[in-house]
Amino acid sequence: MTELISKGLPSKSTKKGKIKDSLGLIQLDARFRAVTPFTGLHRFESFSNVTQWTGDEQKDVLRVLLPVIAPLLGSKGLSDVLACARAIADFVTLAQYTSHDGCSLVYLEHALKCIDLTKGVFDEQRPKDKNGDSKWDYPKLHALSHYADFIRRWGALDGYNTDMMEAAHKFLLKAFYGMTNKGHLYQNQIARHNTRYTNLWAMSSVLGPFLGDTSSGNQMIPSTATSITRDPINLADVRWVSPIREERQRLFDLGFNPRTTTTVQDAERASGLVDFSAAVAVFVQFYRNKSLGLPIGDYELDKRLTNSDWVKNFPIQFHGSLTCWRRTGKNYRDTERLEPEFLRCAPKWRKKDSRKDYCWVQEYQIIDPGTTDTLTDSLNGRRVGQLQALVTVVDTGRKLANGKYQRYCGALIDVFSLRNRGKPDERHGMIELGPPRAWFQQGIRTLNGRRFYSLDSIWRSAHIIPASMESEPKPTDIYYINNYIDWDQYNSLYEDDWMRKQEERAEAIGRRIEGKRRAARKERAETKRKRAEEEDVERERAEEEEAAAIKEAGVSNKRRRGVLSGRIITGPVRGVRAELRGRGRERDV
Repeated sequence: MTELISKGLPSKSTKKGKIKDSLGLIQLDARFRAVTPFTGLHRFESFSNVTQWTGDEQKDVLRVLLPVIAPLLGSKGLSDVLACARAIADFVTLAQYTSHDGCSLVYLEHALKCIDLTKGVFDEQRPKDKNGDSKWDYPKLHALSHYADFIRRWGALDGYNTDMMEAAHKFLLKAFYGMTNKGHLYQNQIARHNTRYTNLWAMSSVLGPFLGDTSSGNQMIPSTATSITRDPINLADVRWVSPIREERQRLFDLGFNPRTTTTVQDAERASGLVDFSAAVAVFVQFYRNKSLGLPIGDYELDKRLTNSDWVKNFPIQFHGSLTCWRRTGKNYRDTERLEPEFLRCAPKWRKKDSRKDYCWVQEYQIIDPGTTDTLTDSLNGRRVGQLQALVTVVDTGRKLANGKYQRYCGALIDVFSLRNRGKPDERHGMIELGPPRAWFQQGIRTLNGRRFYSLDSIWRSAHIIPASMESEPKPTDIYYINNYIDWDQYNSLYEDDWMRKQEERAEAIGRRIEGKRRAARKERAETKRKRAEEEDVERERAEEEEAAAIKEAGVSNKRRRGVLSGRIITGPVRGVRAELRGRGRERDV
């Protein structure tokens, strides 16, 4: 892959032929650094310097492989290579399922067929046989053809790896090392601790039903609603505390801590968020009208009010994260089970720069597929946005029956624009996005996609990776929705009739590859024929030269024999012989 990316670019090579300081590796490192944070994902700051790969790191590379290499291969006209990489990613992702049915096995065999049809794009990088053809007959590749049959016989493949035993090694052995005296008999002490722990664990599971305990697997999830963290962030840590003493005193008199609460005006100045006060005004006005029972729509949250100064002194608190729910597919008994996940939106994350995650929001009303209403939207009204702030706004103009001020929780989100009407691209299978308009211009009548959403409008996290490697965004930039990031996204984002389309593209690529192979064989045969003709001509010329040399050597031999026999002895020759005899006498003296 690196050699293909480096195609046409200068690079340095070592004596062993390995690529060193290749521009392809430099571009790959830059692409992996451009991967945005995601909970549970390992990011590679220097991909080319990784010398020893763990199983989790290999899985994390697969989760971001397509969006990382898509712009590199697409810019070089290597879309066929991208199709092969996509088929490999599909096969590995499907093979990691914790449960299978007939459909998933058909998908697995389909991915293997696409790999077989497109693997020829790497012919130049494969070793050659005696005929000059690429060698693909090695055991690891052949073993893939038996995966579907193995799964039908013995079940999912996740039960045939060492991850389970490696995880058990941590809590069965390493956890007890701290309880030993670190002496030469520490292994026996670990074994005794392990035995006691295993016996207690087995007995608790036996007596659990009699004591009224229930298994954790049977417990119901209390709530699947999106919720915000209870405690607000400390504004003193990010230097967002109101600089005016009178404002801090007013907040204290209202019953708020100035270290966790500030005003809307000061928050806009400290955070640098454009149109923050205007978005808060629309958000508060929306919920006021909703409490009065007025007919309103969510689309009104994007409209700008003529005056928003009345909310600038409202108290506001910022939160660092919210909890959403998603399907992970890890429980083979219930793959639809929802598990919690965290979305981060903090001005300072782990004492470093800010972190603003991406999420799915319900922008438009969900349309029932059974109705006659048509909606030209493949995402069913959902959009992807980037979190800008998680806030709780205190409406000092409204009081509840208990005498406390009304509070509104919401998320300020910049919504991305869809490309190709939200349909996946046929080359890499990912949905492409355009940057939010709020990043580049301010709207006169609208907020340009930067507005507050209620927490029940936020579905789950999204993983967005930019196609550009530049730090500053541009209006023409492209962003990918990474559908390989987890099980839920992979089973939700795909193009219509994807199997037929992908197979047709793979067959077209296979025909082009076969045509190249036939042309290469024909060229090799022609080259071999020309080389044989040249060798024949060279051999004939060598024979002629040898014959001429032998003939010339025969004439010379006749002359030499005539001189030595004395038949042709002239005066100059006698003089030469006398001179040689004189030199011999001088040498003897």
